[in-house]
Amino acid sequence: MTLQHAARLLHDPTLGSAGLRAACFLMRQHLEQRLAGPPGPGRPPSVRALLAVALVDRPADARRLAQLWDALSRACHAHGHELAPARSTVEAWLVDLQRAAP
Repeated sequence: MTLQHAARLLHDPTLGSAGLRAACFLMRQHLEQRLAGPPGPGRPPSVRALLAVALVDRPADARRLAQLWDALSRACHAHGHELAPARSTVEAWLVDLQRAAP
């Protein structure tokens, strides 16, 4: 559901960079939830989950997800003096995320 909301924000031209940042936040949240599973005691933090997947399961996929998480985090925490990512970049991240962590 978060990806659907992110897509709606992305395609609303009236929201500008605030909409892009909100979409990035929702996309990162989706990725973290998919990797960590439902919240609960003993669940590893999201970055740890990414590293665990990288070391054990599918290194190429995990590397791409780690890069995506990093890019989304930077977009979520950008400062006023930094440029927001381009809409086309965020759309590409959304497509990657839909493929990798549906």
